Amino acid sequence: MSYVLKGRPYSLKKIRDDFESFIKLLESEGINQIGVYFGFAWLIEVQEKGWGRPLDSPRGAREQVKRAERETDGFLGYDNLVLEIKEFSYEKFYGHDFDVQITSEVPTQYTEEQKRLWIADGWDVREKIAGKWRDAQI
Repeated sequence: MSYVLKGRPYSLKKIRDDFESFIKLLESEGINQIGVYFGFAWLIEVQEKGWGRPLDSPRGAREQVKRAERETDGFLGYDNLVLEIKEFSYEKFYGHDFDVQITSEVPTQYTEEQKRLWIADGWDVREKIAGKWRDAQI
C-alpha cells in the first residue's frame, strides 16, 4: 500500500478514544468481520494462551483488546494491534510507540476525515505519499 496517515496524540486517552470511535464506525457501517492481529509483546501472550481470533466482529475486537489488557498481556498504545477492513481496503494500526496509522492504496474519505480530526485535536500528524513523509496539512 502506498499511502500512510500517521498520528501521534498527546495522551493515551486519545488513542483509546480513537479506537472506540473506530469500532463504533465499523458497527454503524454494518461491517461484520475484520482482521484482528496482535503484535509486539501481546502477540506472544495471546498466542500462548490460545484465545485470540484473527477474524472477528468489531465488537469482538473490542472485547479481545479488553481481555488482553485485563490479563496484562498487552496494552493499546504500548503494543501493536492491526485491524484490517477488507470492505474499506485499508488497515488501521495502533502502534507500540504511541501512534495510530492508516494504510491504504490512496487517500480516502476516511483518511481525510481522520487527518482533519487529528490535526484539530492537536495530534502530530504526518503522511507518506509515494514513499515520502511530510507533515500533514488540511
